[in-house]
Amino acid sequence: MPIGPGASDQIAFEVAGTVSAVDARNSAGHPAAAFVTPRGKVKFFLDAKDGGVAPGTMVGYLSFPALRNLLLYEELLTVQVTQEGLPAISADVLTMNAGDPSATALLYAGAAYLITLDYMAKAPSGTDPPFSVGYMVGVNTPEPATLSLLAVGGAALLRRSRRK
Repeated sequence: MPIGPGASDQIAFEVAGTVSAVDARNSAGHPAAAFVTPRGKVKFFLDAKDGGVAPGTMVGYLSFPALRNLLLYEELLTVQVTQEGLPAISADVLTMNAGDPSATALLYAGAAYLITLDYMAKAPSGTDPPFSVGYMVGVNTPEPATLSLLAVGGAALLRRSRRK
């Protein structure tokens, strides 16, 4: 949902390693599986005062690429966005699961956002598989000049529609 040219940034989640269950045993001495459950979190606040806009003003959006399907031994891959600070119908802004298509989430001044990536892989006893998760979230905000041009254009359209 592009809203015009503007500053953009990225938030990167990346974790890799090995889920080792080669010699795994439970407390009774029986073969056991191994799990890895990394969780990545990013929290940020969009200060309306510093941005010079009223709280609740839409100031940009997050762009989420499609989440890949689960691979062998993987059991969970999710991305969730929650919002705090503004009255909202739901604090849950966006939830994506493995295999979901790309999505966007609007950003509003005066709100805090928490992006969480959860992952889980399970290695059966006697295995030692590698795991790797990389995910980039785009942070897109229009340039202030673009916003003022949109406002001037909108005012002109409003004036023109009132004359008719």
